[in-house]
Amino acid sequence: MPSRRLNGPGPIFSQLARRLLEPIESGAVPVGAHLPTEDEIARRHGVSRHTVRHALARLRSLGVIESRQGVGSIVLRASPRSMFSETFSSVEELIRSGRGTPLRTQSVEEIVADEKLAEELRGRAGQTYLKIIGVRPTNPSSNATVAGYVEVYVDSIYSGIRDLLPKLKTTIAEAIDDRYNASLSWIEQDITVCLLSKEKAKVMNVLPKTPGLKIQRWYHTANGRVFEVATSYYPMGGFTYHSVLRRT
Repeated sequence: MPSRRLNGPGPIFSQLARRLLEPIESGAVPVGAHLPTEDEIARRHGVSRHTVRHALARLRSLGVIESRQGVGSIVLRASPRSMFSETFSSVEELIRSGRGTPLRTQSVEEIVADEKLAEELRGRAGQTYLKIIGVRPTNPSSNATVAGYVEVYVDSIYSGIRDLLPKLKTTIAEAIDDRYNASLSWIEQDITVCLLSKEKAKVMNVLPKTPGLKIQRWYHTANGRVFEVATSYYPMGGFTYHSVLRRT
């Protein structure tokens, strides 16, 4: 396996996990084969053993490998279980992560918020929004399997991003920031458990009322204005949210 440095989007260990997965999915590293040692992987890709351990943990969580004391990491299957994962610890990492899994837009319409919706969006009744419905594929290079269902509300003063959606390569928030200099400053996030509606369950090929995770994010400008609210839904067991907490 030739050595290649990692310089793509997302955390380094996520890039390394994807790099290690490539030969497994292609069959170059077959089921039952051993992966190189942690030291060898670190040397080939120019990363630390700490990064390698995180990458291997990601492959284990996907069910692709198992690691045994004194034996090493063994390939269990040629493709991961249907699972979507996010890992970031800052606005910048979230944006970079979005470049690897852009939204696939299904519908776009302009709506007027009633009192209930305005409260949820931190706006006001009568305010207009661009409502975007889309999905996130499990594999960014293929739309065959849907990992999550996404609803996005964008303040209508930024509705010009509508023409960018069919070929979106990043997050909607970054597209808005780039086009309008919206000065994305901070993001609020809530993660709750829900039962998936019939509409959402159908898109993700699960039964209605399947337990799921609802992840809602409010994107703020420097002066506190909310210019986008995005809500993602994932079936339970099909999504991993990984975070690393560091002592300061």
